[in-house]
Amino acid sequence: SDPAFVSNGVADTISDKDAYGLLFDTVKEQGKGDKPFFTAIYTFGTHTSLDSPDEKFGDGSDSLLNKFHNMDYQFGAFMKKFEKSDLADNTIIFFTADHAAYQDRLFNTSFPDYERKHTELDEMPFFIYYKGITPQTIDVEGRNTLDFAPTVLDYLDISTNNYFLGTTLFSGLD
Repeated sequence: SDPAFVSNGVADTISDKDAYGLLFDTVKEQGKGDKPFFTAIYTFGTHTSLDSPDEKFGDGSDSLLNKFHNMDYQFGAFMKKFEKSDLADNTIIFFTADHAAYQDRLFNTSFPDYERKHTELDEMPFFIYYKGITPQTIDVEGRNTLDFAPTVLDYLDISTNNYFLGTTLFSGLD
């Protein structure tokens, strides 16, 4: 919303490339202090009916594949920059999305063999990363985004009264 910032994304939005660049610059500045900080970002580039203004998938003819390929590329570029920085020594990254991709005509064309039980529900990414973490996959048995904030707080060992409807995704695990 900064009027001084040039929007290079479609529909006068900040592109994913610029958003991840701004995120890196912001956390690098915040990391100069000695206080813990929390920074969140919401990207726009994978939303319905948009195409990538930057990276294209294959010949670039499939806008859905373009925007997902671009987001993967831009996030990967951010992570490479992050891992080479001092931030990587003491920063945790939580990554998720606000919803799954809609199963519209373009989705069905791009992924003709993909089946969902419900067109508006699907698996979503949620991962936690820090330098030295041992990768693992946890089956959360159908739980949903209501559990993301309680999971982050649990992971950070923050316990206080709250009004979250969800519970940590780590509950019930062996």
